[in-house]
Amino acid sequence: MASNRERLRFIAQKIREGRIQDLLGLAGRKLRHGTGPKEPGVQTGSRFREHKREAIQGFLDFVHEGVQPPWPLEVFIEVSNLCDLQCAMCHTFSALNPKRFNIISHRHRGFFDADLIEERMGKVLEHALVVHAFGYGEPTLHPQFGRILEILDRYEVMVDFFTHGMHLDEKTCADLVRKRISKITVSFSGSNREDYENIYIGGDFERVLAGIRRLSAEKKNQGTEFPLIVINSLAFKHHVDKLPEFVRLMGEAGADVIHLKPMKTYDIIQELHGHASVFHPEQEGRMLQEAREIAAEYGLRLEAGDYETSQDDAAVLRSRHMGSRPLSSEVVPIPELKNIARKKREQGKLGEKAAGKIKVRVPEKDEVEYRHHPRMFCMEPFKTLYFSYEGAAHPCCYHGVTFGDIGKRPAQQIWQSELMSSLREHVARQEYPVDLCHGCIKTGLYPKANAARMYSLHYARWHEDRFGVPFDADLAERMKALPDSEQIFAQWLMPRFRPE
Repeated sequence: MASNRERLRFIAQKIREGRIQDLLGLAGRKLRHGTGPKEPGVQTGSRFREHKREAIQGFLDFVHEGVQPPWPLEVFIEVSNLCDLQCAMCHTFSALNPKRFNIISHRHRGFFDADLIEERMGKVLEHALVVHAFGYGEPTLHPQFGRILEILDRYEVMVDFFTHGMHLDEKTCADLVRKRISKITVSFSGSNREDYENIYIGGDFERVLAGIRRLSAEKKNQGTEFPLIVINSLAFKHHVDKLPEFVRLMGEAGADVIHLKPMKTYDIIQELHGHASVFHPEQEGRMLQEAREIAAEYGLRLEAGDYETSQDDAAVLRSRHMGSRPLSSEVVPIPELKNIARKKREQGKLGEKAAGKIKVRVPEKDEVEYRHHPRMFCMEPFKTLYFSYEGAAHPCCYHGVTFGDIGKRPAQQIWQSELMSSLREHVARQEYPVDLCHGCIKTGLYPKANAARMYSLHYARWHEDRFGVPFDADLAERMKALPDSEQIFAQWLMPRFRPE
């Protein structure tokens, strides 16, 4: 529990920041939750506060002293690797992909075993700050998605997930807000029905928009800022040209953040090759400025850091192309995409014979091939543990080398294994697994910000809302003082773990 000194420091800080209304809201929630009969699903005090502090302190000890971090700060659980849409830009499920059936059949398809969360992940979840309940599929399709959220809720973790937004009905929205899910990211690109539905094939523009509005209204009804409603938007040319209109649409719907992300292209989906937007200050920069002014009207944050670049067009398009063949010069009109997809289905172009299903195989330590990449500064192995639908453990959301099998070993044993420890020692020397990291090395799109710092600060804010008391102001300040990944490598890791 928080001490009186911590509470006073917390109150003083909020007064200095001018957050009087936040303090009044916290006091109201504290009174409601701290007296009288306990409401179903509402906890009156934190059980795992010290565990969370231990995990954050462990990360600080790693940065400053080189000690292996004892616990991951974030965990991914691939709740589902199925999807009920066929979005044009999705490498796996795109209706434009002539090898769609082959790609889908290459892995087992289904839902993560919810029992494994309680049986094999408990110790890790007691310490983790955040659980991303999604992977390469639509999580809300899981028949036990509500149960999974209930289980995760017991461990006092911030839970977030990525969704296409088609299943945000009234009951689901009320439940998501009641559980104080920390963030829901909705994939949404297009300021009108035609632009949206020709990209999100099988999606319903009005239905998704209504779900966002419903979620925002429920937050107001329950008096909380959580879950944050984040819009993941891709930089198609036609979308960026209408970005101000889109930002106004999202502001009126109640979104909190819009991320404008670079659009990746693939060899196999040539119809989209001519639709990737490249940033130019005089055109796209003007649209972004206008869009940011509109965002400010709604208290909405518009982020486009990865999209804005000073590189020339050819270099940008090349870096964002996930393939080896040249980009097609043909520009297929957006309204034609659904028609092309329908013709491909009618012609039976579903792909080649399905490949064999992948089995979980954990290699020996000396089987993993590493290569030195001095321009990459990745912190993922020091804070992240990802579990695929099959139960395979990875240090990030990209699949390649498997570092454990949750079906055979508890999560804490995987994190503390010799194989994972070896990985972290190699990465601290900027030596990366060839089979795992090739995509990030090619594109340079690995996470450059210090996400451990970000999650620690977000957790402190979420903890305030959840329990009505401060988390740990001193520890949060120490994490806030940490620099981004490149400086951590330069200042602490590289001098300590020089390549042999």
